[in-house]
Amino acid sequence: MITSKQFDQALEVIMEYRLQMENEFIHEKAKKNFVNIQKEISINTFIVLQTYFKEQFNEHIDWNSLKKIDLEKLETIDFSLLRMYRGFGKISENKLKKLIVSISENLK
Repeated sequence: MITSKQFDQALEVIMEYRLQMENEFIHEKAKKNFVNIQKEISINTFIVLQTYFKEQFNEHIDWNSLKKIDLEKLETIDFSLLRMYRGFGKISENKLKKLIVSISENLK
């Protein structure tokens, strides 16, 4: 038979373990959220993304920012808005979509 004190100690260990696992999961997820797409996109696509990020997220990105860009923001891009930018056509859209899907699948 276990005592109430032993039960409380065991429960505390379980809660600490759960907290530790949640912290590790959050840390792992945070590491995966940033990806390098600098070598994967063209200058024209970069310029469109730069304008889009400024207008939608009020965030300035430069060429070096593409080495560590937030995958969640890339996944939430509204391509109907991107299509309105000069120099961003169907080919650029398809390449960017394929890149985002490929990166997302590789990280899961």
